[in-house]
Amino acid sequence: MSSIFIWKTKRNTSVTHVPYYFGSNWFQIENKPCYKMINQMIMEETDVGNVLVYKVKCMPRDWMGTLLSIDEISYELIKKDDYATLEQIDTWMYLTLHSPITFDILCIMNEWKKILEWYSVK
Repeated sequence: MSSIFIWKTKRNTSVTHVPYYFGSNWFQIENKPCYKMINQMIMEETDVGNVLVYKVKCMPRDWMGTLLSIDEISYELIKKDDYATLEQIDTWMYLTLHSPITFDILCIMNEWKKILEWYSVK
């Protein structure tokens, strides 16, 4: 299982728009894997504000839970490598780690420090 870190940012001005499907415990961006949220945590008052952290299970693209809504959102890939993928989705930054981490507050806070270093190296 992977982890996704999500935080608020300025509105995305990308001209690329994609469908965003979501339910009460899952989401999917068009032509990307579907992520089912298993657990969640919030880190308050970080340098970017509050950060939502989800432990997620990657589901097949054709899997879908109960659909609540489909939105057309702006999308931009910011950075991707073996460590993580950072995407701006409308007014949110989504960072998906490619390797599992222990889902406890200490591990998540340490991982957040690594994420900030990783993001600063463009």
